[in-house]
Amino acid sequence: MGAAIQPTARQQTKQSNESRQTESQDSLHQDNVDKPLVQPTARRKTEQSNESRQTESQDSLHEDEVDKPLVVKPTARRKTEDSNESRQKLLVVVAIDFGTVHSGFAYSFKGNENNIKSAEHGGILQEDRVPTILLLNPDKTFHSFGYKAQIDFHELSACDRSKFYFFENFKMKIYQESKIEREMGVKDISGKPLEAMIVFSIAINHLKDEASKIVLDSKLELKDTDIHWMITIPAISSDSARQFMRESSTKAGIPETHLRLVLESEAAAFYSTPRIMTEEIPCGFMYVLADLGGGTTDICAHKIIDGGKIQEIYRTTGEASGGSDVDECFINMMETLIGKKVWDEFSTTHPSACVSLVNEFRLKKKEFKSQTNNIQLKMENALVHVLTGEKKNLNDIVKKSKYVRKLEYNSMDARLTINREMLEELFKPSVDKIISKLVEILDQCDENEIKTIILVEGYSESPYVRERIQSSFCNMRVILVDDARLAVLNGAVMMGWKPKNIIQRRSRYTYGFYIAEPFREGIHPEQLRVNHDSYIYCGMIFEKMIEKGQIVEYGQTFISGGYDNATTVEGKREERHVRLYRSTREDPQYCIEEEDCSLVGRVKLLPPSDGWPDDWYSQVHLIVGETEFTVKYFNLKTGQEYEAQMDFL
Repeated sequence: MGAAIQPTARQQTKQSNESRQTESQDSLHQDNVDKPLVQPTARRKTEQSNESRQTESQDSLHEDEVDKPLVVKPTARRKTEDSNESRQKLLVVVAIDFGTVHSGFAYSFKGNENNIKSAEHGGILQEDRVPTILLLNPDKTFHSFGYKAQIDFHELSACDRSKFYFFENFKMKIYQESKIEREMGVKDISGKPLEAMIVFSIAINHLKDEASKIVLDSKLELKDTDIHWMITIPAISSDSARQFMRESSTKAGIPETHLRLVLESEAAAFYSTPRIMTEEIPCGFMYVLADLGGGTTDICAHKIIDGGKIQEIYRTTGEASGGSDVDECFINMMETLIGKKVWDEFSTTHPSACVSLVNEFRLKKKEFKSQTNNIQLKMENALVHVLTGEKKNLNDIVKKSKYVRKLEYNSMDARLTINREMLEELFKPSVDKIISKLVEILDQCDENEIKTIILVEGYSESPYVRERIQSSFCNMRVILVDDARLAVLNGAVMMGWKPKNIIQRRSRYTYGFYIAEPFREGIHPEQLRVNHDSYIYCGMIFEKMIEKGQIVEYGQTFISGGYDNATTVEGKREERHVRLYRSTREDPQYCIEEEDCSLVGRVKLLPPSDGWPDDWYSQVHLIVGETEFTVKYFNLKTGQEYEAQMDFL
């Protein structure tokens, strides 16, 4: 239900993408250094918070929404964060790749931006990236991270082990949950729960502290405030997952003003494109980039445009699939072979031996290619011991199993041989998903002449994965970038030195504001009829700001303007709301589930100290950020301004 407005016919604003991006910013932002593009739109109105004015049918439309408003007060106008002045002040950029399977950091200094150093430099981490594994003390404080956490945990006695918190693969939690909330929990290896944001913030804080230590020791007179932080996120991250990562990062001690979230696929593109050609990349060059990580796969199609900017041909998409799926398939094979009960006993009573076995498989799988006949794994004595206790013999088990033609066990040297057919089966689910997604994207980009597929990140370094992709796309050039596993990390550092509008994206959804119009009989749905102040309105009308698939870039602003009034004593003191909705459809008419609409978030507007005026004209600005939206509300009569990022949690 909305606030009362003067009756007015709704302006139709079905402008082309080009016309939506040609207007210059109005005088409200004369103090901005980088002026964003704007889009004049139909009149809109704020929504009054008096719940009694809402019909029962409207309430039922969003019963499942977590509607947590942002309470904001009038604020002073700010300069655009990405001004030339702010970029000139950067002295060091540090990127943290907080991955689902591996994590690390890299950095470079002003004046030597292209000399990117990884966490391995200076002996801070054993490798440039380490497993995303976190060990917490019984009091939930930090103990260790990465390989050290893995070793420390398994060296604990069984009694002590039950008191500590051991987390691995915990980042997948925010991709597997349909609804993400601040208070959501995550369980450690033994099932002990802990708030996910606490776990994430502790892990990020550790990487931040390690990075700060090496950076501040590298240059004289550097301070924490001289560091600009880049946090990478998968493109498959939902709006709520992105906000969750932002809040976890600030909780970890990274100032909001020194923090940028960047998409992994875009960072990888920045690193990769200069390395696949001997000369400067020509304007118009197009490619598909497949970011094949351990836990997630992001695939996008890009075109290089004027000024070296990157434009999405097809919006980045992906799924929770990657190299760790092969490890899961191996574990499932072992459970099927020896029985889940035996495997569980082995992994519980001899966790160190179990980790060693799986780690050996992870190393051996990297060597597998189509010409490989087999790989051999040294079976852990602890597993043989558990089987003996069950009066079982691994040699007999293999011969009687369904894997008899695919596995062979030599009891003399305790080696399990896995032949090529079995290995192909372990790789098949994840590789098939990747190829299917590539086919889907290339079909959608059929009008574009794309001849190049660029592969980055750890899973792309598998010879077998590359061979499968090349054989499926024989008319394409499939290129593996040097140091592919570091493409995201190094690319994020490079992006830190670039303006935020260097990338033009295609919107994943259609976005619009809730508005109301004078009710028109026979045109507006009867169930959306609303009576207010002797006027009859149609509520829940979707006023489109951004259309699905439309190209947008950082700083671009879409404006909605309309009249508001407050004629009663109660109305002058009540809070009002601006609500932002999104839809998977290109042109929804109403903010209802039947049109695939869902609430993105809302801004709560508090009345001035002397109450709302009798009437006023207002504007709402929807401002595109790198990964999130900001909404600003301007009361043009009182000069008040409200600003907030949309709350997705």
